[in-house]
Amino acid sequence: MREKNSDEYQEIGDILARYKVLMETQNSLKDKLENLDTDLKCKRDDVNKYEKDMETQIMTLNNDIAKLTTENEKVETEKQKLASQEEETSVKAQNKISELSRLFMAIDNLDNLCQPNKEQNNSSVLNYQTRKWFSGLTECTDFESYIKRKPLAEKQLQVIGRYLKDYKYIIDKFQKQQVD
Repeated sequence: MREKNSDEYQEIGDILARYKVLMETQNSLKDKLENLDTDLKCKRDDVNKYEKDMETQIMTLNNDIAKLTTENEKVETEKQKLASQEEETSVKAQNKISELSRLFMAIDNLDNLCQPNKEQNNSSVLNYQTRKWFSGLTECTDFESYIKRKPLAEKQLQVIGRYLKDYKYIIDKFQKQQVD
């Protein structure tokens, strides 16, 4: 080597010193490589642990999502069921209001037929008046107003019943007179 590089290495001591430096540098680089390999292994272990933790967390979150989705589906089903029941109840309520309206109209019509008519100057002996009970009543639009209207309807039916009894008595008496 000295012959090839005669201008760089003049003495054997220089070659030996250079060899020693190169060996120390090689050993230092080997130590650094080992340290870097150890650090790399630790980093890989950390990354693997982190990936496993994240996979576990993702699985836990997916399970939570599945549970919440199932719960949401149950709530939506219950919501639809309640909406259906509400609609059914609303229809029933409307039908009941309609039925009550027709009933009260029929009672009012019968009551009007039983009341003396001012235009005909009717001075009927049968004079059970319900009109005095009409004052202060508003038009029925919901169940609450129907509940308020109920006492008047009961009184009207009592008056209608009295008229029917009186008419039946008159008819029976008339038929009895016809037979005699």
